[in-house]
Amino acid sequence: MPPPVRLTDRATRTLDGLRASGHSVAWGRGSDGRTNFYWARITPNRTSAIRVAKAPDGDSLMDKVTMIIGEDPATHLIAGFADPLRFCPRCNTETSFDEDGPVVFACAADQAHLTVRPY
Repeated sequence: MPPPVRLTDRATRTLDGLRASGHSVAWGRGSDGRTNFYWARITPNRTSAIRVAKAPDGDSLMDKVTMIIGEDPATHLIAGFADPLRFCPRCNTETSFDEDGPVVFACAADQAHLTVRPY
């Protein structure tokens, strides 16, 4: 069983501050079979757009999350379509998201297709 996933103290403080401001942020570690990374699923407050970010470490991830939340809310919906984990790289089908599932981001057309699994 892998050790529990943790963020650095700096990243944890940033995450706590963003959540206290009303932003929804889910995060974890994942692997696509080639590389390991941190991911975050962000819904800035006062928007309905869901954004996804990934980074090699927790501090970089929280920097990206802060940048996404700081953008003009009018751009969130358009930018959401360009998120790197939103579509399957093989068939371009929109992926499903299940934070607690065995596959975090899965191809809706073929579950074995995209395997971004929790680390």
